[in-house]
Amino acid sequence: MIQISNKTKGYICAAVAACTYGINPLLTLPLYARGMNADSVLFFRYGFAGLMLLGLMLVMHKPLRLPRRQIPMMIVAAILMALSSLLLFEAYNYMDVGIASTLLFVYPVMVAIINTIFYRERLSAVTISAIAMATAGIMLLYEGDGTATLNITGTALVLLAALSYSIYMVAVNRTSLCKVESMALTFYSVGIGIVVFIVGMAWNGFTPVTGALGWTCVLSLALFPTIISLVTMVIAIHNIGSTPTWRTRACDGPRNRSMRVRRTPEFRSLCRNSACGRVCHHAYSSPPRRTPGKTVYPLPPFPSSPPQPYRRIIALTANMSAENLPDCSKIWREFAKFAK
Repeated sequence: MIQISNKTKGYICAAVAACTYGINPLLTLPLYARGMNADSVLFFRYGFAGLMLLGLMLVMHKPLRLPRRQIPMMIVAAILMALSSLLLFEAYNYMDVGIASTLLFVYPVMVAIINTIFYRERLSAVTISAIAMATAGIMLLYEGDGTATLNITGTALVLLAALSYSIYMVAVNRTSLCKVESMALTFYSVGIGIVVFIVGMAWNGFTPVTGALGWTCVLSLALFPTIISLVTMVIAIHNIGSTPTWRTRACDGPRNRSMRVRRTPEFRSLCRNSACGRVCHHAYSSPPRRTPGKTVYPLPPFPSSPPQPYRRIIALTANMSAENLPDCSKIWREFAKFAK
């Protein structure tokens, strides 16, 4: 069996995502010709995509659970994704769809700039060359035919769509969403996006799908530029990062920093002075076992199996994850239960 590295798989998925997302104009124009507006097209597109994805996840037994602390970021990311699609589809009404789709591919440049400015990611020679070639390719692909011009409104909408898409990609890679399974992330993005389009239809009106060609285009929009493109894009981000040059440790960095904080003298002193301080101090005094990507503090040795309250306290203090580290009240609640 051929073994494919994560980096190779990431690049393959990125290419598939770009190719499938690029067929949006081919499937959208026939629907516009039948009088549908952008909100209605996207409502049907995301609606059928959500149903297909839900059925696929149930068959594959993929988890649907989303931790409560990740819900706010998931809502923001989904709104950004929905706005990106809506702005692009609205731009098709103002300019040639080929030019609009070509301009959208400035988003890799925006992703690189965002990572460089806000996350201090180094721009390697490969990244700079890729940005230069992408910019040159966009300029070369536009060959005016004497009648087509760059509409200001359409260009602004496409650039805003590219910016929304870029922020979505960075959020998927740089926030806690990087731990969400790719199909679950796509499902929630699609589901929340439907709400955005319902609000748009309440403002602009609803237009139904008509004809066999219309339904074929809607179902194809749901499958190719939505499910396949978004799922493969998330897989690519998880494997090679939002800037595909070198693998960034967006999730490991904060976790490792929090491990160092937990071993500070102030925190150990706080544990020693608590009701069950001996257990906590023993857990933190034990030498850590280091594994790639994380540090695990072993449980203190006991002559026999420790009581349940002790195990809960040790689990909360010795192996607490980076997310619930600030919530020290969990530890004190366990102390109170044990004292009773």
